[in-house]
Amino acid sequence: MCVHLSFVDVRRRKYIPLPYTINYGLAEVGYVYVPPSCENAAKECKLHVALHGCNMTAANVGMDFIQKAGYNSWADANDFVLLLCVLLL
Repeated sequence: MCVHLSFVDVRRRKYIPLPYTINYGLAEVGYVYVPPSCENAAKECKLHVALHGCNMTAANVGMDFIQKAGYNSWADANDFVLLLCVLLL
């Protein structure tokens, strides 16, 4: 279980203007998980984009995909930053 939960709320409107986020099924908010080993600039970490399956929208599962899918522990063990996309569909 991941004990260090450092999530950053990423507002997509800044990067993908509306209505494109809605047209592509993206929620306005996504999350970035940064493991402790990747927090300083001295460590080179890779980026992993995590997409959830059908019917796992924030409305259906809340933060469970973000916090409990197992990606965070995997990121901690393998030194990579996670971009966790939240979909509307």
